[in-house]
Amino acid sequence: MEKRFRVSGYELVFPFLRDKNRCAAVNGLYGAFDVVTAGEAEILRRGKENPEILQELPEETFDRLAQRGHLVRETAEEETEHVRILSRMYWLIPYRGNLDLVILPTYNCNFRCEYCFERARLERGQEWLSRRMTPETADAIFRQMEAFHAKGVQLRSCTLYGGEPLLSTNREMVSRIVERAEALKMNLMCVTNGYELDRYIDLLKGHPFLFLQVTVDGVGKTHDARRFLAGGQGTYDRIMDNIGLALDNGIQIHVRVNVNRSNLESAMALPEAFRERGFTVHKEFRYYFKATTACFEENPENAITEEELFRVLLDRGICTDTDFSHSRIYNEVAARFFKAMKRESYPAFSPAHCGAESGMIVADPEGTLYPCWDLVSMEEYAIGFTDVERGRFLFNFDLSKWRTRTVDNMPECRICPYLMFCGGGCAAEGLLGSGNLKKGICGGIPGAFDFTAPRISERMFEENGVLSQTLSLYPLFRDLSPEMRERLLTTTDQEEAVRFLKERLMESTAIFG
Repeated sequence: MEKRFRVSGYELVFPFLRDKNRCAAVNGLYGAFDVVTAGEAEILRRGKENPEILQELPEETFDRLAQRGHLVRETAEEETEHVRILSRMYWLIPYRGNLDLVILPTYNCNFRCEYCFERARLERGQEWLSRRMTPETADAIFRQMEAFHAKGVQLRSCTLYGGEPLLSTNREMVSRIVERAEALKMNLMCVTNGYELDRYIDLLKGHPFLFLQVTVDGVGKTHDARRFLAGGQGTYDRIMDNIGLALDNGIQIHVRVNVNRSNLESAMALPEAFRERGFTVHKEFRYYFKATTACFEENPENAITEEELFRVLLDRGICTDTDFSHSRIYNEVAARFFKAMKRESYPAFSPAHCGAESGMIVADPEGTLYPCWDLVSMEEYAIGFTDVERGRFLFNFDLSKWRTRTVDNMPECRICPYLMFCGGGCAAEGLLGSGNLKKGICGGIPGAFDFTAPRISERMFEENGVLSQTLSLYPLFRDLSPEMRERLLTTTDQEEAVRFLKERLMESTAIFG
């Protein structure tokens, strides 16, 4: 007996804001965005409880939604297997081929920020802080990078981090790192407090940095109360001067504004301060707001959610219904929607939240390896070390725990319709907050999804009138035999995975964007 259709367990429906007769049907597992009428949307809602009602859909709409995965014959258990298969495909193809290096020339920092997540390093004394990466350690790290490259690993980026990487005392080491990374054609980035940025202008101009990230947490005294020197002095004026200097020299600057309740009002005054200093006329300048992470707050009640922050940005006109660029979370989600609606590749979904669970490796000044930059200096979370003599990384068993933190291995996440956008959320926040690496952390992504999805869908429909707005991953699974299903759940053969994708997805083999 043939299975009857039901509404996919990963289905979301959003009404358009201007056209009251249209809705966006969005499938969070297969990435399918489709426009339906309000009446059809109501049938989908009711059909979740009573599948018989789905027969009331117009034949053309029914066929379209069934082809794209909004309506499925698979059981809930079989759809959960689809999550596992997609996660395996992702792991077999992009995970194994990419690497992002984060490298710390030193743990030392001239700042003592009130919300710093590296407080543990301050407790170890000045002798420990004064340790810097040796040339031998740096060379060993890049010998390993060269070995990875020779094996076909794509070395995507090298990010300078700290501590504070651009201390004047780090100049020789920074130059060494940059030259080695550039020789391997790794994209260069840097996270810096910006205080001694002026000492590095010539070096930065001489190398193709994608951008420097600098944090400014409010105007004047508010910033100074949060991001101050080790001696207590303020830093706002010098950082702003250095941002201007960098922009005048053609260096790309991304300003991050960390926001909690204590600096909310002052943070909202920063866009005007940026305009007054002439930053916003530079094509190299960007800025965005990010809520601080509650687990790093001394008083968690001081934290603000991403949804609350975004509402304030809307109220102040810093973000709008069509421009999310100054909210990190909302802009990232919206950018993925816009990219998917170009239909040039399959939706950029991921079963993992960030590089910590995939290809990122963080190397500290002594060559100790970490999965995430939020955990550096916390040696209990190290995943290995650098063998300086042999020029290779030696990993411990904890690496596999991080590399298998995908939504299919997280019970509360594998049935969530936002799973391939959220990827289970921030692993470090889950680990530090609950002690459970596989604790799901929503982190504002569902709210960003719910806000941006209907607006972008309606905007694109108004522009092109296309009902099926994205490609869908559902053809991977349609009429999949039990034997092939089992094979996909067990294979570790990358070539087999690629063949399967090419056979099933005719439009493109780049399934993850």
